[in-house]
Amino acid sequence: MQKKIFIGFLLTLIIVIFIPVYWATEPGRQKAASENFKAATPTPAPTPTPKADTAALKAKGEEIFQKTAGGVGCQYCHGKDANGGNLGPDIRGKTGEEIIGALGRDPMTFIYLTDEEIEAVAIYLKYLQSQP
Repeated sequence: MQKKIFIGFLLTLIIVIFIPVYWATEPGRQKAASENFKAATPTPAPTPTPKADTAALKAKGEEIFQKTAGGVGCQYCHGKDANGGNLGPDIRGKTGEEIIGALGRDPMTFIYLTDEEIEAVAIYLKYLQSQP
């Protein structure tokens, strides 16, 4: 019994000493770990889109906008130049995220486009925005 009490006292003493030492060194350890993580995480370089790919996507976006989206093309509601038509608003320059948001709302929920098609339409809309 005496041996068990001694072992319990010894373990308690180790814990009482260890916890304050750990608490005192923890902020420095966390800072060093954070700096090491930032140094080890490479910042990805932006991948430029070659002109040929952009031109091909713009052409695909134009076809989708003018003819294929929803079976009639976006131009049916938004006008030939995307500057607003009888039913839809001016959408020149809209981003892919804005297109995705619009496709999720009525009356456009019947239109289904892949991510690549949305990117192509966004590139075409950006092109239209730059036109007079």
